[in-house]
Amino acid sequence: GLDYDYAVCATGTTVIDAAGQVHRTRMLEADQVREVVRAIGDIAEAPVSVFASTLERDYVLDDPIGLSTDQRTPPDRFTAAPLSRVAGLGVTSMPLHIPDARAAAALVRGLEEAVDGISCTRSTGFVDVTAAGESKGTGLGRLAALLADQGLEISEVAAVGDSWNDISMFERADVPCAIGGAPDEVVEAAGGRTTPSVAAFIDALLA
Repeated sequence: GLDYDYAVCATGTTVIDAAGQVHRTRMLEADQVREVVRAIGDIAEAPVSVFASTLERDYVLDDPIGLSTDQRTPPDRFTAAPLSRVAGLGVTSMPLHIPDARAAAALVRGLEEAVDGISCTRSTGFVDVTAAGESKGTGLGRLAALLADQGLEISEVAAVGDSWNDISMFERADVPCAIGGAPDEVVEAAGGRTTPSVAAFIDALLA
C-alpha cells in the first residue's frame, strides 16, 4: 500500500488526512441534488446510472446499467437509498455512469445549462457533478492552502492521471504525466509526457 499525509478526493471537493479527518470540503445543496436527478430524466440521451457520494458513504439512486450489482463491484460498495433521503445528507459529488461518450458530452452541456451552481467533469465512462468550480485542480489548491496555514510550502507538484477530470490537476502541476492510452486531450494537457503505470511514474521521479 501507499502511505500518505493528505488525500484530495471526491473530484477535488474534499481534503482529508491519513487519519480520515476532513480538513476542507464543499457540498452540493439538497435542491441541486434533486434538480440534477430531475434534469437527467429530461435530457439524458442514453441510460445513466446515478450515484451520490457523501463523506460517510456512496449511495446508488438509480442504476439501469447495473454497475452496483456487477460481480466486479464489491457488494458493500454502494448503499441503495431514495433521493428523498440522500439529497440532504451532504453530497460532495454525484458520479453519473454513462458509457456512451457522445451522450456523456451532451449530458455535461445539458446539466450545466439546466441546474444552477454546478460543474460537470467527464472521466472515462462517468460524468462527475459537483458544486460549481470544483475540480481536482481546485482540490490541489485547497491542499496547498492547508499546508500554508501550517507554515509548509509545496516546492514541486507531480501529477499523474488518465482522463479528462485530471486536466485541471495537470494545469497546477510542475510535472504532469498521463497514463499511456489516455485520450489525446489528456496527453496533450500533460505536455505529451506518458507513463505505463503510476508505479513507473513514481520510480522515474525518484530516479
